[in-house]
Amino acid sequence: MGKMIPFGSICKMSGRNSDYFRVADYVEECEGIIALTPSNIQKNQIIYDEVINLSKAAYSKNATGTVVEGNILLCKYSKDKTSYKTALAINLPKDKIVIVNPSVILINEIQCDPKYLELVMGSRAFQKALGQIATGTMNAVKTSEIAKIQIPLPKREMQERIANTLFAYRQKHNELIQLLQQEINDRTQVIDQQIEDYIWQQNN
Repeated sequence: MGKMIPFGSICKMSGRNSDYFRVADYVEECEGIIALTPSNIQKNQIIYDEVINLSKAAYSKNATGTVVEGNILLCKYSKDKTSYKTALAINLPKDKIVIVNPSVILINEIQCDPKYLELVMGSRAFQKALGQIATGTMNAVKTSEIAKIQIPLPKREMQERIANTLFAYRQKHNELIQLLQQEINDRTQVIDQQIEDYIWQQNN
């Protein structure tokens, strides 16, 4: 059984900063820099389908939120919920610089297995702790308060064993959900077509 340690003792965090970048810093054409928002974090993965392009000038002013392999992203689901979503940064685009919108907390300089830490952050216990420190109508959480949350930290070998097992399970789970969703979509199309055919047949 691992010892309990403060979350902030094994990583660094950067979050909302008024001096960071604003909507005016976004551009239509990609200049090689993309900014991730909460909508880009889905099912513990980073989705690049709809990203915001950031200007090089804005990025050069402050690159604090630059994402690198092994970083973890944390943000709220929505303003009316106290649950939070996480994603481990892996397989980042090689031809672009990835940065986070100020509404996303970036966890870096992680001193344990990143996969293990991301799993801890997605656990019910950690989510409950985040809910307890959330403040205001937007359920905002301060990085200084997140740093105080106590988390279990077993030896590195055990961290990797736990992470590899649960990540494999998560991948199979997500694949199954995709298959089921595709089957639902296919059956829905068939039923919709049958209903349409029936309606038009009745009018002939």
